[in-house]
Amino acid sequence: MNPNGATNDATRDTTEGILSREGVALCVAAKALGVSLQTVQRCLDKGELRFIKRDGKRFVLLEGENLERDTTSATRSEREKERREEIGFLRGLVENHARAEAELRAALGRH
Repeated sequence: MNPNGATNDATRDTTEGILSREGVALCVAAKALGVSLQTVQRCLDKGELRFIKRDGKRFVLLEGENLERDTTSATRSEREKERREEIGFLRGLVENHARAEAELRAALGRH
């Protein structure tokens, strides 16, 4: 980032970006990987994604190993369903615990 907060990244390229040795704009990489632009920038900064520089801007090199992180909408939908099921299960546990606690208090209050 430069002092005024702008990045030296290709973030505004709206092309679909053919996956090649030419690299793609960060926003295209984010979409292909199913993550946010900020996550792509963080991964670049940490060296977790490879990139090339052209005209002072970074372009992500999307390779097979990176694309394995790709998250399709079907996968997202499945994860969302799993999360909802987990939440329902946890709510059930909390409700059961609250019922058991109420029964225990009631039993202790009787004696």
